[in-house]
Amino acid sequence: MEITGVGNYSGVYEKTYASSRREAAKKEETKEISSTQKSTDEEYLKNLQKQFSNMKLQVGYGVNTKNDGKVDVLNINPKLLEKMRNDPKAAKEYTQRLKDVEAAHKYADSFLAAAGSTVVCRHAYLDENGKYSNFTVSVKKDALNEKLRKESQENAEKRIEKSRENARENVEKMEERAEESKKSEEKKVVKEEDAGETTVKEQAQVGTNLDLKI
Repeated sequence: MEITGVGNYSGVYEKTYASSRREAAKKEETKEISSTQKSTDEEYLKNLQKQFSNMKLQVGYGVNTKNDGKVDVLNINPKLLEKMRNDPKAAKEYTQRLKDVEAAHKYADSFLAAAGSTVVCRHAYLDENGKYSNFTVSVKKDALNEKLRKESQENAEKRIEKSRENARENVEKMEERAEESKKSEEKKVVKEEDAGETTVKEQAQVGTNLDLKI
């Protein structure tokens, strides 16, 4: 029996195998490039961060909700970061953009503080074209009412303490009056007893005189 097509199958297999090897090599190369680029971007970002003392720079693809509860965290799109790293003109332009953002944040904080509010959360983002967006949460604190509440509480505590002092003084006075009343009663009893003895003595003396006259 004649077998046909073996050569064709073998050729297809070799082509498929070679293609898969090239694809694997390409992926590995891409992975290495990506790893190298990531390391380079991180190093570039680290140096860039030195120019910003009031803002935390990160690599990201948008406004990151993991930054909730933090203030002045800004994500930079990796493509924009790569553009800045490879193009001095772009680096100068977008570094200035970041400085403007930092200044705007400080101004906004001062404005809100003057209005009685405090920023409790802010995270921003620069996309690959340098477009800025942000998410900010501020809490209004009524300083006047807070002061009045504090004063009211302090006055209430003072009144309570004064009432306690008055109550203690009243109790002490009542105890003193009770003690004085007790002593007065004792003196009265003693006087009555003394008066009774005097009457008895006088009666005895009168009787004696009568006996003498008789």
